[in-house]
Amino acid sequence: MRAALALCLFVVPAAAQTTWYVDVNGTPPGTGTLADPYTSIQYAATRPTTVYHDTLMVAPGTYVETVIVLDKSLRIRSSGGPEVTILRGANPGNIVKLDSNSVLDGFTVTGWLPGATTPIKSAVYLLDGWIENCIVRDNGGLALYGQYDTRLRRCTFMNNAFDVSVDTFTGMMWIDESILTSGFHAANGFSGVDATYTIAHFNNFPPSNFGPGNLELDPLLWDPTGSDAHLRPGSPAIDAGNPASPLDPDGSRRDIGALRYEASYAPAPLTYCTARVNSAGCTPSIASSGVASATSGSPCLVTCSNQLNQRTGFLFYGLAPRELPYQGGWLCVMSPTRRTPLQNSGGSSSGTDCSGNYAYDLNARIQSGLDPALVPGVFVYSQFWSRDPAATFASNRSNAVRLAITP
Repeated sequence: MRAALALCLFVVPAAAQTTWYVDVNGTPPGTGTLADPYTSIQYAATRPTTVYHDTLMVAPGTYVETVIVLDKSLRIRSSGGPEVTILRGANPGNIVKLDSNSVLDGFTVTGWLPGATTPIKSAVYLLDGWIENCIVRDNGGLALYGQYDTRLRRCTFMNNAFDVSVDTFTGMMWIDESILTSGFHAANGFSGVDATYTIAHFNNFPPSNFGPGNLELDPLLWDPTGSDAHLRPGSPAIDAGNPASPLDPDGSRRDIGALRYEASYAPAPLTYCTARVNSAGCTPSIASSGVASATSGSPCLVTCSNQLNQRTGFLFYGLAPRELPYQGGWLCVMSPTRRTPLQNSGGSSSGTDCSGNYAYDLNARIQSGLDPALVPGVFVYSQFWSRDPAATFASNRSNAVRLAITP
């Protein structure tokens, strides 16, 4: 074990000698200046002019490459954070491999490719290295392997086949203010793991045996399978970080994980499922405008166009999706469902065409208190039903939309 290096993990690396700039959207290969940045992180790291304790300042973008730093202590830092700065695997094998107390700060690491022949098959391979303020997601195998003395700080792991493995025969792993949502393995038991203010959402990781502030709970991420690591309202990660850490930008106690809680944040609306073509040959199309909210005075309209004119219909909704063939179309909302009052599609006053439209204010429903299940932090899945006398079963169903409720 590299015991002497363990002490280094409690010390901020020495001040950078030089900052080199990297921007995938620049003109390759670049010279590393702000005006003419390098276009590859790995290229920047291997330049002879890049030396110990230098910083690579990386602009937002998607970097499809392998980053290996073994002989220089570098800080590889994104200027925009993990939501907009992505490291994606270019070849089978490790996406990131760090030694010499190098630090990866503020990236999303994703796209681990199977079929690697390297000894350690993981998206991130840390020898003596750190990652902090990172999201490690959607990797088909092991997300991170720690071999010697390593540290994870303020990171979020989600939707990986397996999150973290550490070789406690040869090293030590410190985990601070991080979120783990799948498995953890420690060779030689957990004696080489020090976890504090960390949330683990699985059964083989006993954080209560380690330092203070650990929780074995669902972290309530908005949409981990949809690559959204934001904290939902009510998440146990909110204001649960180390009290000694610097405060979050809003002045509250630090949150756990890579992303700070934002009460106003909601995942973008998502349309899904398939509408049935109506008897006039038109395909109803659902949409939304505004933000679903428990307090906002503005409406959140769920609308549907291309409907038959002068026909009654209604919006129905539930708390989970489905895609089930039903009555010649698709049922896109999981039971139990709730229906809203009937409304008329309007449109042309005579004849039959597709000039009809429906609109329903979901915020009025949320704020009415009629449905106690409509609270901040849940997804609502909605679909329109309408009368279509000339169709089989005399009805039609639109496609569906998913909306997230904010405070």
